[in-house]
Amino acid sequence: MTTAQSDPHDPEIRAATTEDVAAIAALVDRMWRTTYADLVDDSFWATVPMTFWAAEIRSHLLLALTALVAVDGDEVVGWVCSGRARSEQIDIPRARDRELYTLYVGAPGHGLGQRLLDTALPGGEQAELWVFEANLAAQRFYRRNGFAPEGSRHVYLPETAALPEIRMVR
Repeated sequence: MTTAQSDPHDPEIRAATTEDVAAIAALVDRMWRTTYADLVDDSFWATVPMTFWAAEIRSHLLLALTALVAVDGDEVVGWVCSGRARSEQIDIPRARDRELYTLYVGAPGHGLGQRLLDTALPGGEQAELWVFEANLAAQRFYRRNGFAPEGSRHVYLPETAALPEIRMVR
């Protein structure tokens, strides 16, 4: 796979490897703490340790058709993963064949999320994704990219019952 870099100062986008798992887990944990700190109970942070994120990332690497990281020097600053839709795992029939599993950017608002999305789902490829209903910024981003809510909801983890997810499709 070739790497994507539009400007010499932009982070490099490359295939994610198992050596990236710890750095990706740290990014995911940091983004969750930033985005959802006010929306989940304090016990959540003890219940879902870094080992949980690392295990989830490893499973994504096994399932993914596309698993990419954005790196700035030695630091992982973005993570995107897509593959075969898994909605049937939560007893909801899938809406598309492809699913955007995850998209995290350490510093939103600088175009990296767009680059990662465009690389993971090129050409506006049809896909489904799950996003927390309370994450309005992410929903705006996905709407700008042709995704729309289609009515399905579920709870990601019992500890996130206050954060139901909605499915968006394009």
